[in-house]
Amino acid sequence: MIAIITGASNAKDPEDGIALNEKFSYIIDVKGDILTVTLSREGKDDMTHIVDMQDSGYNKRNQYMHFKAGVYNQNSTGLPEDYAQATFYRLVNTHKVYNH
Repeated sequence: MIAIITGASNAKDPEDGIALNEKFSYIIDVKGDILTVTLSREGKDDMTHIVDMQDSGYNKRNQYMHFKAGVYNQNSTGLPEDYAQATFYRLVNTHKVYNH
């Protein structure tokens, strides 16, 4: 089973993770308190993860669902000259006013 890893500090390496230089896309869709992430890779089934944000503390007016694109390197054991890099081929943002 393939899963989207969502921040667990003890997560195991996935059986079929995203390879270095593998192109992939993802969609983050929020409707009300439901956040859905869909990850797509060529030749493989899409993966979807759904989170109910109702009790998250982030569903307060004017604080809801702020997203950033980038690389957030979590490697604290690598060499000082190690680095992380991401290439974005396309970035699309759509937003509808959220009335909470």
